[in-house]
Parts: sequence; structure tokens; C-alpha cells
Amino acid sequence: MNIAKQIPTYLLALAFLVFGLNYFLQFFPIPAPENPDSNSAKYMGLMMNSGYMKFVKVLEVVGAVLLFIPRTRALGLCVIVPIVINIFAFHAFIDGSPTDAIVWIVLSALAIFFNKEKFSSLLA
Repeated sequence: MNIAKQIPTYLLALAFLVFGLNYFLQFFPIPAPENPDSNSAKYMGLMMNSGYMKFVKVLEVVGAVLLFIPRTRALGLCVIVPIVINIFAFHAFIDGSPTDAIVWIVLSALAIFFNKEKFSSLLA
């Protein structure tokens, strides 16, 4: 496979690996919300306090590792893409700034497009 076609997949994998591991290892600080009374801050607080965020972050790390391995790339995309869709939905409907998540949507779409031969049996 052409190296240029692998760049979106590796960028997606690297981002989710770094942000997923940062939740557990905290090698760079997670910023506090600007307005603690906002809907987005309340939603994130609920996710953090319930343990749901730990589950999502484990899936991010596992999905990122699967994306790095060419043989398991399709499975990695099946794990990561629903997370990307939820990130987009959060930014679009709760946070009110969907432009932040469009980068992840584009990278995911490109990764799926460049690995479409692995998904052809699902869509046939």
C-alpha cells in the first residue's frame, strides 16, 4: 500500500493512542472546563465520575493499537469509528462547536476509504 494512503490511519492511531494513554498516565494536563455550569462540563463530569470514560479510553487505546497493525486495521476502525461519531455528536449537539471534530471525521473517512478492500465483504 502506498505510504500516502497510510498517513490518515497512522495519524488517527497516534492521536487516539496518545489521548487514550494520557487519561491514565497524565503526561500532559487535561484542561478544566471554562464554564463549570455548562452542559458540556456536566456531561463530561458525569462520564468521568461514572467510570464510563475509563471504558472509552481503554477502547481508544485498543483501537489505536489495532490500527497500527495492518492485519487488524479493519477491526481497529470498527472500534475507533463509533468513538469518532460520538465525539462529533458531542461537539455538534452539546458543545456547539462541531468544527473541532470534523478533523477526526475526515481522518476516519479517509482511513476507511483507503482500506475499503477489507470492508468489501461486509457491504456485499
